[in-house]
Amino acid sequence: MLQAVKKHEPRSLDELAEILRRSNATITFHAQRLEELGALTFLSDPKNRLLRSPRVTFTGEVMLMAEQALSKRTQ
Repeated sequence: MLQAVKKHEPRSLDELAEILRRSNATITFHAQRLEELGALTFLSDPKNRLLRSPRVTFTGEVMLMAEQALSKRTQ
């Protein structure tokens, strides 16, 4: 999920759900958990306050780097 947010920079969780082909409920659940961990944050759209764009934080970047390093070790 973090990879998709970083790569596509979706405008909303609905858009992210479309990209990942998952239900909105599933994406929302995981996004909330990642936000609690500090890996994901949401930016408000100044033109539309209802839109909150998910973005990867520094913590999320570290998580992505760790995942990458671990996957290289197991190959």
